[in-house]
Parts: sequence; structure tokens; C-alpha cells
Amino acid sequence: MRYVLTLMLGGLLATPAFAQSGAIEGPGTQPCKKLVEVRSNDKSGYVAFGAWLSGFLAAANVYEKETYDLTPWQPLEVSLAQVVAFCEANPEQPVINGVSAYITYLRPNRLTEKSDLIEVRNGDKSLRIYEEMIVRIRATLRKGGYLEEDGTGFDASVVTALARYQRDQGVSRSGLPDVRTMLKMFP
Repeated sequence: MRYVLTLMLGGLLATPAFAQSGAIEGPGTQPCKKLVEVRSNDKSGYVAFGAWLSGFLAAANVYEKETYDLTPWQPLEVSLAQVVAFCEANPEQPVINGVSAYITYLRPNRLTEKSDLIEVRNGDKSLRIYEEMIVRIRATLRKGGYLEEDGTGFDASVVTALARYQRDQGVSRSGLPDVRTMLKMFP
């Protein structure tokens, strides 16, 4: 997840932080070193920060132009880890600057329109993912030579192609678009 740090820092330099454009309350006003400390020493404080970040990202989905979902596949743990990575590198910056940089990083791969959540399966394992992400996964697999057909949906050919991709990327071969796989496909 540290590979995102460079992109986040670039985003921070390219756009003004949210803290400069409006009132920020709660954990976002704290210096980054406080978030790093809380992550290590205060589980309930870290959970509270996660709740604040979740709410902030939900609000950003509403207020960002042409945005349906900034985090179409990223669970909260991924978002938290990426903000913490920023904060470890920038301990004196306010947390909101890390969140702002993260949002800037997310923009190019956000969902701009509503997409249905669908359940995808491989054997007895399943997960829910936006239909649009399946389209993107298929395109990435085709581009990489893992999938030959231009079909639609999540079928056996996608499971097989994903498992080959996962093998080549050194991640667990689930045949599903799990978090580790998505981090490789969409860094």
C-alpha cells in the first residue's frame, strides 16, 4: 500500500487541501502524528477515526462532481491504511491533507454513474462488487493477455483468467476480485 504514497503526495501538491476550503471538524483537524499514534495505541480512537473517514468519503461521494462512488472496491481498511501511509510520511500535516490527497488519488478510477452490486462466486466463496468493476476487470485481463473474449459478466473464463493473473502477481489464487488482487490491478 505504500506505493500509493507517491501518488497521494502528488495529488496533495496539485490541489488545495479540503482544510483550506471549508471548516473541518473532528479527527481531520489533528496532526498526522496523532493518527499514527492512535493507530498503534488506541484501538477505540482508531475505530472512531475510521468512522469519521467513512462519513467523510460518503459525503465526498455526494459533493464530488460526476461521482457515484470514490471507493468502488476499496474497503475502509484500505482507505485507512493509505491515509496512515501519508501521515507516517508527513507527521506535521493535518490529517485532512492526507484525506484530500487520497481523494485526489481516487478520482481517476471512481465510479461516475450508478452501478449495480452483484455477487460473484468461485466454488463456495463469493463477494459483492459493482458490475462496472467487472467490466474494468475484464478489460484489464484482456489487455494483459489473460482473457481472450470480449464477453460480459463474471463467468468461468473470468475466474480462470483471474486465477492466472493472481498466480503471476504472487497473490492467493482465489479466482475472485479480492482486495489484494484489486490492489494489483488498480494501484
